[in-house]
Amino acid sequence: MGINLAKKYKQMTEFYIPLCIFAFVFLALSSLVQGESITIEADKPVTIVEGVNGRLAAELLRYIWPQITSAPLVQEGGKLTIHLGDTAASKSYRKAGLANEGFIIAFPDAKNIVIWSPSERGVNNGTSEWLRRYAGVRWLFPGKEGLYTSMQKRITIPMKQVSDQPKFISRFFSWPYPHSRRNDPEFLYWQRFNRLSRSIEFHHNLFELFPPKKYYATHRRFYPESMKSPNAPHTQWNPQLSAEGLTEEAIRTICETFRRDPKLTSYSLGMNDCIRFSDYTATGRNSMNYPDCSDYYYAWVNRVIEGVSKEFPEKYFGMLAYVSITDPPSFPLDKRAIPFICVDRMNWYDEQCAKRDQKRTLNWSAKAQRLGWYDYAYGNKFYYAPRIYNHLFADYIRFAAQNNVVAYYAEVYNSELPTEGPKTTLMAQLLWNPDTDVEKFLDEWYSMAVGAKSAPMLKSYFDFWEDFWKKKGIDSHWFKTSKGGTYLNFDDRSYLASLSFEDLDKCEEMLKQVVANSDKATAQQKRRAKLFLSSFQEAVRPRIEFALAVMHPPKLQREKKLFSEDFNVAGKEKNQPAPGWVFWQRFPGQSEAVHEPQGGENGSGAISIDLGKSQRALTLLQHTISPEKGAYYRLCCRMRVQDVPPGGDIFAQIEFKTDDTVYERFYNLRKSLKANQRDGAWQTLELVFTTPHSDWKRATISVGTQAVSKGKVIIDSLELFQERKK
Repeated sequence: MGINLAKKYKQMTEFYIPLCIFAFVFLALSSLVQGESITIEADKPVTIVEGVNGRLAAELLRYIWPQITSAPLVQEGGKLTIHLGDTAASKSYRKAGLANEGFIIAFPDAKNIVIWSPSERGVNNGTSEWLRRYAGVRWLFPGKEGLYTSMQKRITIPMKQVSDQPKFISRFFSWPYPHSRRNDPEFLYWQRFNRLSRSIEFHHNLFELFPPKKYYATHRRFYPESMKSPNAPHTQWNPQLSAEGLTEEAIRTICETFRRDPKLTSYSLGMNDCIRFSDYTATGRNSMNYPDCSDYYYAWVNRVIEGVSKEFPEKYFGMLAYVSITDPPSFPLDKRAIPFICVDRMNWYDEQCAKRDQKRTLNWSAKAQRLGWYDYAYGNKFYYAPRIYNHLFADYIRFAAQNNVVAYYAEVYNSELPTEGPKTTLMAQLLWNPDTDVEKFLDEWYSMAVGAKSAPMLKSYFDFWEDFWKKKGIDSHWFKTSKGGTYLNFDDRSYLASLSFEDLDKCEEMLKQVVANSDKATAQQKRRAKLFLSSFQEAVRPRIEFALAVMHPPKLQREKKLFSEDFNVAGKEKNQPAPGWVFWQRFPGQSEAVHEPQGGENGSGAISIDLGKSQRALTLLQHTISPEKGAYYRLCCRMRVQDVPPGGDIFAQIEFKTDDTVYERFYNLRKSLKANQRDGAWQTLELVFTTPHSDWKRATISVGTQAVSKGKVIIDSLELFQERKK
């Protein structure tokens, strides 16, 4: 009996112990996959397997990898393998219904990570999420210093599947400046890391669809009669959409484009950067106060899409709902059309402008299945002060997300100077997820940028500028005269009028405190703190001080008169109404500047600018001067206006040039006539200015108008004095 029990015990142990071991291992691995973690250890190799749609993701991952771990990347044999895109390991995770740029992060087992998406951009987005979620990476602003990373001995990754997709299918900003740096990794990878992607083509494109060098000689009817040369810039013409054969040629060209590159998903039918269509006479004006050409243009759009869709029914067509075609047509738009409504939505600080844009969007929603928004979120390329409106942006992008807007584009032109702090990175995040908690995002951003101790003061600095725009900027001549337009007039610096030199001292002191408080921050955060300060000192303060010299000039006394122009002598050439003076206007303006021998205040000579055919375009009467650096000047213009309607701008202006053709964008200033000075009586308009710190070579003084539709501006005399501080 004892022998039988012993034998049975031996048989049971031989069978059950291996079974228990197997069950234990299976349960352990199963538990690991379902809820445990895997780690990337320092110096332990990792393999990246790159699928056909994994190239962008692999580039981003390899760029950031050495800054987060010392684990070497190897071609094979790693302790862990990361599969990017369409690889053998991703087959079981590919699922229908995932948005084109959505992604899945999955864990087949303890040795493999899969990042998959149906698109190359989507795999990149998943890789960005992987870096954020597991390695704590952020790219705070464009440029090398904006990349936040920390070298880690061990990266712990919970083995829980993650999936996400963007709210907006197309999210993109204009290229950085200078444009020559658009492909630098510091800019290109910032865009990729922050999941910006242009998946819908929509921009000005009719000049590409109908290139004059190809068609002008053989299909002259495609172009307006006023277009005298095939070399005319596309800002001066739109094709004649009613021309015989033009629609058929558009369909043929677009179909050829799609055949040549089947991967293309969209084509732009965007109008040229020109207001009018010469073969159409508008009978009314639209919500932006331009001639309403919407029915004419969008009927043509429908015909083109219908023709192309017979062969390519799955393609989309973007276009600009811009100036004369801003409003929807009276009929439905083809379901494959995506119009991008062009409005500077900082206008939303004005309640009536916000309601008008909301109504326009809702009206478009009744005519089109999908919409895009085109915005003008310019920062330090065009504006002197950091143009911060983070919370307003969150408000209006949430409205867009709830009202059929699926795509967004903004003219931004980032530089690597972080003068606007978290602005564009927050914009990118809200375009991915409009429900992002703005305050939580900003608190994390400031802390990561300069460390926990310096973060509150950096937040105070950028809050100062957001508060400035919200309360004082919108109460300025700049906002009051340009609100409601397609974009706010960035050449009008009067938004700075409420600033003082003491405000600048306060801002600089806040940033100095950011530097002082970063003593225990990382080396990277210390460099950023100094970069915020130096950016203010070199790129923000000098420009504002230059403007304040006009708006709040010091006490000056006259030193000498440099010139006096009484316009008693007429010019001898076209567009030169007086010797040394040139009249220039932006297309499509057809204003005239003429010499009037007895048009002045006391029967003397004068220059008269007739605005009857201005079409609201910018006009300038210009004269070149050569001021001394560091000196102060006073330009005195004696002038009057006749029959000019309210609105628009009449001004004196100083612009500085870096060479004979290029104006220094940041150093041009205006002084405008006030409303009560436009009563027909003679007025004196004075512009005080000093020279900027930049490396300029020449300067031009001007008297001009902008967004004025009729009437006359009569200039009797101009005098320029050099002055010095008392």
